[in-house]
Formats: sequence, structure tokens, C-alpha cells
Amino acid sequence: MSRVRYHLTPPSNWMNDPNGPILVDGRYHVFYQYNPTAPVWGPPHWGHVSSTDLLHWDEHPVALSPRPGTHDEDGCWSGCARVVDGRPMLFYTGVVGFDADRIEAVCRATGSADLSTWCVDPQPLIAGPPDGQPLTGHRDPFLYRDGDRWRLLLGSGHVGPEGPVGTVLLYESEDLEDWVYLGVFADASGWKTDLETGALWECPQLLRFAGGDVLIVSVQLPGEPHPLRHVLYAVGAVADQRFVARHVGLFDHGNVLYAPALLEGADRAVIWGWVQEAVPAPDRGASTAGALSLPRIAELEGDRLRVRPADELAALAGPPRPDVPTSLPAGGAFSIADPGPWFELRLRIDGNAGQVVIDLHDDVSSAYAIVVDLDRRQVLVSTRADAPGVPPQPVPLAEEDTLQLFVDATIMELFVGSGSAATTRCYERPDRLLTVRSTGGARVTSLRLSPIEHGV
Repeated sequence: MSRVRYHLTPPSNWMNDPNGPILVDGRYHVFYQYNPTAPVWGPPHWGHVSSTDLLHWDEHPVALSPRPGTHDEDGCWSGCARVVDGRPMLFYTGVVGFDADRIEAVCRATGSADLSTWCVDPQPLIAGPPDGQPLTGHRDPFLYRDGDRWRLLLGSGHVGPEGPVGTVLLYESEDLEDWVYLGVFADASGWKTDLETGALWECPQLLRFAGGDVLIVSVQLPGEPHPLRHVLYAVGAVADQRFVARHVGLFDHGNVLYAPALLEGADRAVIWGWVQEAVPAPDRGASTAGALSLPRIAELEGDRLRVRPADELAALAGPPRPDVPTSLPAGGAFSIADPGPWFELRLRIDGNAGQVVIDLHDDVSSAYAIVVDLDRRQVLVSTRADAPGVPPQPVPLAEEDTLQLFVDATIMELFVGSGSAATTRCYERPDRLLTVRSTGGARVTSLRLSPIEHGV
């Protein structure tokens, strides 16, 4: 099985949530949850990479490690990075204990100017959840400035009249030292949506646009076979220390992206997510597990959060393959053997009826498929590695829309030009045969397949 080439992966062993993406002096720094000892989950450290172009990444020493006998002895969990008065700082979740004895504290580390070394405060900023609150989490700090005060969001959950409810908590400080709990910033009880909102919210991110505020939360259903469900975004506004949602949607329509993190310090909303594995590394004989999504740009259009690949990713693909047709008429089809494990496929699709079907085959049958349904104006993604009971969701399709598919060994990251994405995993060597065919009145007016030889 080919190795992931151009998505960020750890040098070895385990990776999960991206943490604290930040732009400092023209260099992008991304931290991530990391187990340096094995390709399975373990007490998290913070790995660290950086880049000047979002394409080529340099590895740095581990930024944070659990320290025995302290408030993070059982892990340095997720959080954010900020530059405060010229000093780089990491705000993270320090954990002591497990299950009912688990204590989640908000901790801080101050870094050197080049973000290469870090010194952790001797005491946590917030030692644990507020007294008397029946909360199910107190984690993943997200810090933002509101006038002359600092605000801090934390992922949590509480038990409401109808059962467990995903929750975001709000704290406030004037000096980043003394913090006051202000209560619930947002919860699912007021959200009008048919989407699963879960019992616990993790990794809250707040995006501020001229047209409104966007809250992103990662939805968990503890105790389920697939507890890390999906990522929701809510468009609304912050008013009276509470987020009021007016529209809720899926941040990604696939079934493996989780815990997205927003870049700090840039004039655009750049976001990475964790691309989970659907098959454990030991079962695959692999030395690494987990990857980060390609950096995507988020933009607000009315009540919808649109995402697209970062502009820098245009430099990934090489020249298009000359043996691939540049278009397909209605009812047309083509196939190509051995498209390779790393490529980009672009299509522009037109028509009011019919389908365009894209298939990647292994030695037996279809391993990964995209069905563009013009009658229902949606895109359906399927793979034999779908997690049980959690298939990808239909992706909305606009008229004369485009598809951009990044295939990176086992990662399939699909972007629809009208602003949606679907990230999935497939392990069945889907690089033996690629077919594209149209039915009904569907036409492919532009088609390009380009190998990707670049690696991070």
C-alpha cells in the first residue's frame, strides 16, 4: 500500500488533532496531537511543523510533552496558539486522571521568538471546570480578543431536559491571568437542524466575518462505535455573551474529518482538520496513523460557510496526462489503467438530468466512487472503507458545478466548486483503474487528470 505523500503526516507513529495553527513572520506553524512511541493513540504530545508556502514543511522538536507530577501528566491535549505582546503562547488542555477521575485544566506555555522552545507555566490558568456545574468536558481552549478583554471558549457538554447536549463554555479575562466563568456560550438546544448535534462538543473555533460569526464544533457521541461523528458549523452572531445561531450545516460531508483548527494571524480563514484512519495502523502493518487535511479556505456567503482548497495547492499537480480526454459528451465514457496513487482530477459538469459516475477500481471492483446526480443536484461519495453506520453525506451541487478530487494514497479529499467538501479514506488499492462515464443529458465540459509528485 502506498504511503500518503502530500498531506501532512507524522514522521512516524500517531497523529490526531491539528493544534494552534499560526502565521508568524511569514511562516506557517502547525502543531498537532502526537504519540511519538507507537502508531496508536497514547498520552498526547504536541508535534510541530512549519512552512513558508503551505507545500513544503519542516519538522521541529516536540513542543509540549506530558510532565509527571504536574497538571498535564496524562497528556497535553488540544488548544490554540497566539502571539501576545510579541510573545508566542500555547493554550492547551492539561489532563490528569482518567474517566470519572479525569481533570481537564487550561494551561499555558510561552515560547521563544522562533517558536522552537517552550516553557510551561507552573500552575494552570484554569484548574478545572466551575464548581457545581454538571459538565461532561472542559477542553480545547480557543482564545479571542473582544474589545479590551480576552474571551476563552471551551468544548463541553451538559445534561438538558431531553438528555445530553453539546456545549461551548465561555470565560473572560482582562490580563490572561485571572479568569471568570461567564456561562454557556452556545449549546445545541436552540439549534434548528436535523443533523446529529451529539452529547459533547470538542475543539470550538470562532470565525468572525463582516457578514456574521461562525462557530465550528466537532460532535462526539461518547460510547458509540464511531463516537467522533462529524463537524458542524453554525452561522449567527455573538450577542450578550452568547452565540445565537441562524443556520447550521456540515463543515465536511465525508466521514473521517474531525477537529478542524483555524489559522491565527492571517487575513484569510485557513483551516486544517484531522483525517482519521478507518483501519487501525497495526491491522494495516503501517508505521504511521493519521494525517491532516489539505489547508482549506473558509468564506461566508449569506448563511452558508463555503470551503475551497488554499490557492497555494494549485502548485501541487504536474502537467495533465495527455491520454485523458479533455471533455465527455452526454453518454460518453473513458477509462485509464493505473492512474497512480497520487493525483488530482478536475471536472466541470453541465446538464439538467442524468449522472456522471467516477470510479476508482482495485483488482476486483469499485473501491471508491463519486456519483454526480444532476436530477437531485447532489454528489454521493462511497468507499468500501466506510465506517459502519456512518456513510458520507450527500454533497449539494450547483448548476454547471466543478469537482476537484485530491487522491493521496488512502486519502480522498473532494471539493465541489460551489463550496462543499467530502473527505474519506480507502485502503483497497484504488489505483488500478479509473473510469468516468455520463448518463442521460449529463456532460463533462472540462476534464483533467494530473499526477502529483510533490511530497511534504
